Amino acid sequence: MDVPEVDPEQAVQLRDRGAVWIDVRERFEWDQARIPDTTHVPMQQSPAYVAANHPELDSTIVVSCLSGARSGQVVAYLRQQGYTDVHNLRGGLQLWAMQGREVERGPER
Repeated sequence: MDVPEVDPEQAVQLRDRGAVWIDVRERFEWDQARIPDTTHVPMQQSPAYVAANHPELDSTIVVSCLSGARSGQVVAYLRQQGYTDVHNLRGGLQLWAMQGREVERGPER
């Protein structure tokens, strides 16, 4: 299955145009570091979360994790379920941080 990828700049543009952005890492990872303005939904819970909160199959969704591997699996699954506008953040949080972009740290308040 084809997994559409976006780079950090493209992901920000999608979010600015109303895309949902979910981070599928585990809570302890999220608490260590995260991309601002993303929603934490652990990988195992992401299919149910998307189906319940974004049932429209043309919803624009960006999915990220640490490196892009887990999020790529989630994107592939969502595409198999019929979602047509889902995107994997290429390089994940690692690439985001390497580019010097803002990273939030510590438990969410």
